[in-house]
Amino acid sequence: MIDIDTNISPSENRETNPIRARESITPLQAFRGPRPQLDFVLPGFLSGTTGMIVAKGSTGKSWLAMQISASVASGMPLAGGVLDGPENTGRVLILGWEDTADVFRSRLIDLVKYYLDNDISEDTLELIDERIEVVSMHGDLSTLVDADGKPGTLVPYLLEIAPEYRLIILDPLARIFGGNENDNGHATRAIAICDAIARKSGPSILLPHHAAKYASANGQGGEQSASRGASGFVDAARWVATMQVMSEQEADKHGIDHDHRKRYVKFSLPKANYVAPISDSWMKRSAAGPLELVRLNDAKSIKDRKKKIQEDAAPDRVTDSTPLPGAQYPSSIGEEEAVPPDDPLAFLDNLGGEK
Repeated sequence: MIDIDTNISPSENRETNPIRARESITPLQAFRGPRPQLDFVLPGFLSGTTGMIVAKGSTGKSWLAMQISASVASGMPLAGGVLDGPENTGRVLILGWEDTADVFRSRLIDLVKYYLDNDISEDTLELIDERIEVVSMHGDLSTLVDADGKPGTLVPYLLEIAPEYRLIILDPLARIFGGNENDNGHATRAIAICDAIARKSGPSILLPHHAAKYASANGQGGEQSASRGASGFVDAARWVATMQVMSEQEADKHGIDHDHRKRYVKFSLPKANYVAPISDSWMKRSAAGPLELVRLNDAKSIKDRKKKIQEDAAPDRVTDSTPLPGAQYPSSIGEEEAVPPDDPLAFLDNLGGEK
């Protein structure tokens, strides 16, 4: 049995009892009333809750967080379709502890350039500009949780500004977590504090966090358990996304050159408590930096296509100057654009990679 300290007495003030302060719901009351329409910041990411992005360093967590902010601000799909855009939009605040203001300014320039190159509408760009704020907290020592697992110095500041935003991104969690990262109690408390801020003030809170080294090494980077430190972080969060760089085995599967595999990042959603499972997606780092959805071929299907084309291109059906009957040279398969070659079968070397 649990031994309760006899010095603890029942609350004498019903008004301050947090249990009595909450709404109680009965089964028939719920059944007879209208079904609530859940409000999602992103697919599966319920408004007023806490989510996480888990990935090892240099995978693109901060870039994805910035693109999430653009999606929440404007309603556009995330990274070209990795996730659908939200129905309800609003203001987003990114607080970053790792990078200086000049780094953020440079990234925002690249983000705008990327959107302009992809023909984003002027109205959407204006909406993104009006609703996204980025603040470098580099060098700031505020904490979300202190060394004893109690609310840290950052909490009252967040409570003050939180009502102004639909989403607040605290990047990264490790820089503001003053507790013991391997203590489940401290980890769970950190998420509970974020939930309390979200419930009291309105916004959802997103915490980019580092993945454990063993998870990446063992091919478990897409699992919920990939998070560094105590499992209490991801167990308590209601939405967990992961990112992992393409492995050599995955590169072979999709026909990607090993020298180029690190450009490709898998996005997974191992924990989204309020929606049906969402399939993994592949993203590719654009030249400017932002991530974009790509659809990859399967190496086996590529091999089968090559074999079929070669079989159809029998010597008696092909001349040096005659293209394959009915054949069209692929222009978007592989990492580089293929062009009709002098040799009608030379384009087979370019098959592979992206669809």
